[in-house]
Amino acid sequence: MKQFEIPEVVQEGLLEMGDWLKINGEAIYDTRPWILFGEGPTEVVEGHMTERQNADNTVEDIRFTQNENVLYAICLDVPDSREIAIRSLNPENGIRNDVVKSVELLGSEQAITWEIFDDQMMIQLQEIPDLKHAICFRIETKYEI
Repeated sequence: MKQFEIPEVVQEGLLEMGDWLKINGEAIYDTRPWILFGEGPTEVVEGHMTERQNADNTVEDIRFTQNENVLYAICLDVPDSREIAIRSLNPENGIRNDVVKSVELLGSEQAITWEIFDDQMMIQLQEIPDLKHAICFRIETKYEI
């Protein structure tokens, strides 16, 4: 029987994905789509063998999932500033200051401050997270949105 080996670079990528899921898995497992799939400027080229044609994602590229009264906002890059604007989290989409109970950054103990305006939620971090790849905010609401 012929044995196959996973190339080391692929092994490293899979291990990094596993490490990311240990921190952020609750935003993936047992969730469902929110009313919007996401936001952000990066356009995705679709089709067979098009991966190399896609630009890298930015912190402005955000994807949403939910589980009951928790909404997850996954920023597809790590920010280089302490302030993050999420345009889709606004009163028009049911996100208001009186609805949100708490905002946490998964994998971090830092306190998060936030405020919702007519056109966006502004999140203020105490420090730039020392995390790799994407970061995930856990937004708990008073009821399912």
